Amino acid sequence: MPPAADRRQAPRARPPLDLRLRLVGNPDVVEVRDLSASGVRCATLQPLNVMTQVHLVLLLPAGPGPGPASAATREVAADGVVVRCVRDAKRTGEPRFDTAIFFLKLDGTDRETLAGYVLSLRSSGLVA
Repeated sequence: MPPAADRRQAPRARPPLDLRLRLVGNPDVVEVRDLSASGVRCATLQPLNVMTQVHLVLLLPAGPGPGPASAATREVAADGVVVRCVRDAKRTGEPRFDTAIFFLKLDGTDRETLAGYVLSLRSSGLVA
C-alpha cells in the first residue's frame, strides 16, 4: 500500500524548544514534536477537545539556527485551534496526548520568523 499523501502546506521540523500553552489561565510547558509556520504538533499533559481554541507562546532562540531552549529567546504568540488530540500509546507512566494545533492568528512578522526558524532547523537535518 502506498504511503498516505502529505497534505501539509508548510515545511515542518523537529525543534529543540519549549512551548507554553495557555488554556483558561493555566500555563503548561509541553514538548514540541514538530513545528511549521501553519501549526504545531506537541505533547500535552491533558486531553484537549478538537476545535478548542487556544492561545500559545513559542519560545524561539533569538539567534539564527537551532539552539537550546535555555538560550536567549524570542516569544512568538499565536491563537490556534486543536485539530487532533490522541493519547500517546507509546508512553508509559504519566499520560501524554499527541496534540495538533492549527494557527488561526499569527502576526505576519512572527509567521516569517517562524518559517525562517523551521528552514534553519531543516537545513540542520531536524526534519519532521
